Amino acid sequence: MSKRRLDASVSADIVEYLQQQGWTLKTIGSMVGVSESFVSRVKQKTRSFTISRLCKIEKKINLPLPLLLLRAIRQESIPEELRSHYQNLQQVLIASAELGHVLGDRPLMEKKRYEEKGHG
Repeated sequence: MSKRRLDASVSADIVEYLQQQGWTLKTIGSMVGVSESFVSRVKQKTRSFTISRLCKIEKKINLPLPLLLLRAIRQESIPEELRSHYQNLQQVLIASAELGHVLGDRPLMEKKRYEEKGHG
């Protein structure tokens, strides 16, 4: 699969996931600064989101981009023998995101002290 097709496929999966969460094409477009018709083309895999637009989605829905990407991937596209690894990775990313919310934007040294106190 070419890079362009992969980008389009990932972007389309994200649009589909957001729609499953109740977002409309219009609200997705407003969220990232594009038209509803552009988002429709993304869904049809003829266009794709840039990384900066994906970051806007990440901030708006308050879900780390790696976790958003994992959740957007359709289960049937994951080989059966890898699904348990996929689910484990999701759990690690969820735990990491929760820890990030607890720590906020603290500098790395504060995070290290937090862990040394038995919290990490």
